[in-house]
Amino acid sequence: LNFFKIMDVDLKSTVLTLSVWLRLDWVDERLRFNATESVDYLTVPANRGETGLIWLPDIELYNSAEPIATTLAETEAIVRPSGYTQWSRLGTIK
Repeated sequence: LNFFKIMDVDLKSTVLTLSVWLRLDWVDERLRFNATESVDYLTVPANRGETGLIWLPDIELYNSAEPIATTLAETEAIVRPSGYTQWSRLGTIK
């Protein structure tokens, strides 16, 4: 979790709003593929639920005012031939 900017500090309600990058990476052996000269990685839509093509980790912050699934952008995951997967999402957390 990389903090990008402090957007708001509400002392009355004790809520801090931050602009962040959530960057996750993991290895999924089921996503391994044979690389070719023209393909170094694949981009895969990172959707949750029944329409999801790949497994995504469930991440939630303790004491957050809003779930991060609703405040971070939906993006694509990058999958390397070894199964190494990267998923970056920009958004706000409270």
